Amino acid sequence: MPSIFDLINAKEIGIYYTNNPSNSIPYLGATLFPPKKQLGLDLSWFKGSNGLPVALMPSAFDTKAILRDRIGFKKIETEMPFFREAMRIGEKERQEINKVAGAKNSSFLFPIIQKIYDDVNQLVNGGEVNNERMRMQLLSTGRISITANRINYDYDYKFAPTHKETLLSTAMWSDANNSTPVQDIQRWQELVEQDTGEKPTRAICTRKTWNYLMVNKSIRLDLDPIGGSNRIMTDSILKTYLQTKLGLSVAIYNKRYAVQGGSNL
Repeated sequence: MPSIFDLINAKEIGIYYTNNPSNSIPYLGATLFPPKKQLGLDLSWFKGSNGLPVALMPSAFDTKAILRDRIGFKKIETEMPFFREAMRIGEKERQEINKVAGAKNSSFLFPIIQKIYDDVNQLVNGGEVNNERMRMQLLSTGRISITANRINYDYDYKFAPTHKETLLSTAMWSDANNSTPVQDIQRWQELVEQDTGEKPTRAICTRKTWNYLMVNKSIRLDLDPIGGSNRIMTDSILKTYLQTKLGLSVAIYNKRYAVQGGSNL
């Protein structure tokens, strides 16, 4: 007779997790940076400077071609972070679960027990959250930082400091009457395009930030100079406005996760 460990293995756990309806919608970061399987923890990549094209130098006829230096690059070598956790069911807990299974009202109680002891899903979901947290750190700060359990990982992708800006005082988008988000985004787009030759066309923000834009005075007046303050703003109106005005497609991303200790992020 096969044991429970013959029936519950890595393959079966993978099938169970994949077929779970709650996991059918991927994280946003997974659509931008799809995961790739790799053996071992070695991590390396080539970092180069491939921004604006450099114009050719003029040359006289019947002379040797001027030698051009190749774009500089360097190889980055490091190690991927390692994550491992487990969940335990004690002998006393097992006995209590068996009691529930044999009770008259087990059909009502057992689904609750299964939810509480759905250890496989909890652990796999925790791994997916780590992946998403690292992706979002990279997009928002240009570096991935993990500090926990006396272990520190830090991956710095050297984003240009000028491509990061903290709005202060009345320039903060939470100040609906004085802030000018459209002009801010235009300035950022122009700066990045000037430095790299590529104009940003996609953005991600939380629902909280999106709501600031929904009630922003300058945006509402631009949409309707006469009755802007009375206009009923919707997500589709604002998305169309930003796409038309700035060529910017905005994704509202409001997923949250909990850290050890109970706080939500």
